Amino acid sequence: ESNRKSRLSIAMILLMLLSVAVPTISQVPQILEDTNERYHTSNGTLDEASTSTLLSNLNTSNPIEVIGVMDDLQQVHLVWIENGTNPQLYYALISTSSIDTVLIASTAVGQNSTTALSSPSLVVDSNYRTHIVWAITDTEILYTLLDSSLDDQDGSSGDIASMTLVSTYTIAIQSTGVRNEPDIAIDSFDGIHVVWVDTYDPQSTFFGASLIYYAMFAFDQSGGNQSGGNQSGGNQSGGNSLSTLINNTIITPAIGYKGSPAISIGMNNTVIVVWEDTRGSLIEYVGLVDSSGS
Repeated sequence: ESNRKSRLSIAMILLMLLSVAVPTISQVPQILEDTNERYHTSNGTLDEASTSTLLSNLNTSNPIEVIGVMDDLQQVHLVWIENGTNPQLYYALISTSSIDTVLIASTAVGQNSTTALSSPSLVVDSNYRTHIVWAITDTEILYTLLDSSLDDQDGSSGDIASMTLVSTYTIAIQSTGVRNEPDIAIDSFDGIHVVWVDTYDPQSTFFGASLIYYAMFAFDQSGGNQSGGNQSGGNQSGGNSLSTLINNTIITPAIGYKGSPAISIGMNNTVIVVWEDTRGSLIEYVGLVDSSGS
């Protein structure tokens, strides 16, 4: 009993001494190192006034749905639709480092043979390649990949055959359903993430409601034929390929209106998607009630 009390007393003394000493121990602050990792997103776009100013340097007739992204070389990649009898998707590259200088003038993009194009979106990856998605309205979601460095950038229209790494690739086309409003983002490995609105319902469980779809792809410059997904135009030129990593996937399994999806890449390549949605909404009715007692 005496030994136990002695050990207890020693332990109490040690605790008291440590409690006095703790405040004197220097605290090493935790410093978070800045990361040089770049996360590219099609939502880092120029405003409408800026794109309109840049378009004034180009020979356009009736541009609509203009979107522009500036890379870290102060180059603006512009995409728009020339809205005419046969609308056409166009691309241009303008340097804004000092005086606005057209490097690549209006250049037709995509194998267009339709009267309805809409919702172009683009993003620039770490190699300054331009990834573009757009919709054949209500029918298809299309994708193409351009490398502007493969053009001579003399201010004339681009050599689209040389610039195109992946020709028009069909991300989504089904025998039924309506699809529109694509958006695109690139992760730190230049993985390609795409979302869009689609009413295609293979299990017939959503009663034709609009759904948000997601897919992921990877570009392989040394690859062979394309794999996965649906494609148009056959194999890609130069041995380039677009591989499907995650095929078309419904990410909103609920009935209700959904629209205007936007996608971004967060820390650790987390994919963030936002959209309009009516799920869980309530309808409130307000009416006059006779309270006179009659």
